[in-house]
Amino acid sequence: MTSQPMRRIQAGFTLIELLIVVAIIGILAAIAVPAYQSYVARAQASEAFALLDGLKTPMNLYIGEATSGQACSGGLNSTLTTTGQYGGVSATGNTPTCTLVYTFNAGKNNNGTVSLVYDTSDLNWDCDTDATVEANGVACPQ
Repeated sequence: MTSQPMRRIQAGFTLIELLIVVAIIGILAAIAVPAYQSYVARAQASEAFALLDGLKTPMNLYIGEATSGQACSGGLNSTLTTTGQYGGVSATGNTPTCTLVYTFNAGKNNNGTVSLVYDTSDLNWDCDTDATVEANGVACPQ
């Protein structure tokens, strides 16, 4: 019986192949993480817009029923949701010039604010964000 040479069977990836895959994953992660952070900031800011939007109608009623010069904070009664996971809402000013301010106390927009100012000329709420929130790519919805 003649012996035949043994054939070597490849049983996995080589070290260089694995290093190439790891390098590709590292490059993709370096690109994806900053983009993901802006999505996080916008998602956290959506809580502010949702809370403020829900307070427009009760505050409109309060402004309409209150006498001129009453504190706007009286329109935020205990039945209204004024706190969220990333901050809370406060009312400043005196009727009819009220401002609702959402202040972030956690998350990507920490120490930033989103404001709704009641415009007495057209009886609408005007939105404004500060520099901290704008730096994270968040803007008032249109």
